[in-house]
Amino acid sequence: MQRSFLNRVHRKARSLLGHKAPPQLWIAVTYNCQCRCEHCAVGTELNKKTDELNRAEIASILEEARSLGFRRIAFLGGEPLLRPNL
Repeated sequence: MQRSFLNRVHRKARSLLGHKAPPQLWIAVTYNCQCRCEHCAVGTELNKKTDELNRAEIASILEEARSLGFRRIAFLGGEPLLRPNL
């Protein structure tokens, strides 16, 4: 994950919330899922072959989130537990 992206998110969060970090960060880690729920937010991207964040990118995001003061992290996607390395 590019540091410039995280810096932009950090600046935007600070400008909106002052010095308080948002309470929760959501990370979409996959579009793969064994279900086809009508209400799924992934929509037409479901089960398409796309580039996903790799383990190092996820670790970098988590470290940055920790340093920003996030208290909760939510993994979503498709079905995040289909990733063997999560």
